[in-house]
Amino acid sequence: MLDAVPPSACSIVVEAASSKAATCFLGLIVHGKGAAIDSFIASASARQINVSRVAGEKNEAMAVFQAGTAAEAALWLFREATSGRLGKLKVEIIVSPAASAGDGVDLDSEVRVVDSDYLAFPGSR
Repeated sequence: MLDAVPPSACSIVVEAASSKAATCFLGLIVHGKGAAIDSFIASASARQINVSRVAGEKNEAMAVFQAGTAAEAALWLFREATSGRLGKLKVEIIVSPAASAGDGVDLDSEVRVVDSDYLAFPGSR
């Protein structure tokens, strides 16, 4: 079992909106129907972002920003998903504190799924 994400996985660091704390932006989870989920998956794939439907959930998909994922691509996908341009999607983000990422991100205690308004960066609102 994988207990931690290596430090290189924290390659996209953004700011938490309320605390201003440096935060690892690890991925997106979206909830929606049919065409919107398909558009999200196609858009992520076109940007070489690891994406798939969540097992057993036809109306949910997850994009994971692995080491080497371009920050611009990740932020573009976030903006597209939250803007409605891909269809009606509920967007959640996968985050962890950047301060603790030096030795890897502990999946059990440090990774959280939060609402899309958790982060602050240009174009996030």
